[in-house]
Amino acid sequence: MTSITQEVCKEAGSSPRDAERSKNFFALGLVSWLYTRPIEPHARWITERFGSRPRWPRPTPGPSGAGFDFGETAELFESNYEVRPATFEPGEYVQVTGNSSPGLGS
Repeated sequence: MTSITQEVCKEAGSSPRDAERSKNFFALGLVSWLYTRPIEPHARWITERFGSRPRWPRPTPGPSGAGFDFGETAELFESNYEVRPATFEPGEYVQVTGNSSPGLGS
């Protein structure tokens, strides 16, 4: 994962430090392939969040695209899985994060 991400980022002109930080995007692309999820929404978010930084690797075909392509071509997995979008009934929901959950439990 590290070597592929570094190679993709080197082609984009990114620093080795930025390449090291981009491993999560490679993993995101791989998991997107594994669960048959599109990478375009992630690519848009990455561009919006990090696009203003000079030499930041573009997400497609950058690290997330490389992770998706790796899953497609590596033949390490027997198959991929389809995760259908969740359907929620109308109502009021509470967002619980790791930091807020201990407070709710006491």
